[in-house]
Amino acid sequence: MIYLIHAVGTDRYKIGYTQYTAVDRIKSGLQTGCPYPLAIISIRDGDQTDENELHVYFHDFHKIGEWFAFNDIQAIKSTFDRFVFSQSDESRAKAARWKTALKTM
Repeated sequence: MIYLIHAVGTDRYKIGYTQYTAVDRIKSGLQTGCPYPLAIISIRDGDQTDENELHVYFHDFHKIGEWFAFNDIQAIKSTFDRFVFSQSDESRAKAARWKTALKTM
């Protein structure tokens, strides 16, 4: 499952993956490490590679780790909800490189 979570009161959003639920992910440590209340904006089916494709797609908004700064959340939510994941080897390779780059940040 891929989720879009908002740090309420900020322009920061997390695009992440969990094998459980987004609520479980928040309870398992995200909220503890965040000084702002977290709210689930959207969830959708997908795997870690799909999550990485979203990270690549939204790279212009990237701040740190899996956190992004968005001003127009309605447009971002619409894009997040309608995003069509690529099955091409090139796109998957680019997403894998992004995942590796995130680990070094």
